[in-house]
Formats: sequence, structure tokens, C-alpha cells
Amino acid sequence: MLVAIDWFGVTALASVGTFQLMKILRTRSVSGISLPAYVALLLGIVILLKHAVAIRDPIFIVSNSYSILTNTAILFFIWRWREHE
Repeated sequence: MLVAIDWFGVTALASVGTFQLMKILRTRSVSGISLPAYVALLLGIVILLKHAVAIRDPIFIVSNSYSILTNTAILFFIWRWREHE
């Protein structure tokens, strides 16, 4: 039961980046999105992933890996479209 709750929690947290990325792609706008906040978030997730790998926790390895992908994509679009707004 606890593992199911863990998976639900990390899925909920990982979905935040997915929803933000979908909005960016739908609107083609990064207005109001903070570049420093996403850089700090990505750095924190990378550190958490390193820890998850060290303790061999598959739930957090999967969720942090997915979060790195989505947040890297968000950073790319902030960098690419920021000058055009």
C-alpha cells in the first residue's frame, strides 16, 4: 500500500512540469515564467536524482529522471522564446 501511495505522490509532483510544458507549447509563450526558478528547480532535482541513485530507490529515480526531462524542455523554451516576447 505504501509503495502505491509513493508512486501516486511522485506522479502528482512530476505532472507539474508536464502541465507547465503543455501550456508553453499550446500558447507558445513563456511570459511570467521565472528562468532563475527553473534553473534552481532543475539543480535541486539533479541533486535528488544523484541521491536516489545512491540509495537505489526506483520510485525517485524514475520521477526525478522524468522531471529532469520536462524541466530541461521548459528551460529550453524559456531561453528560446524569451527574447521574442
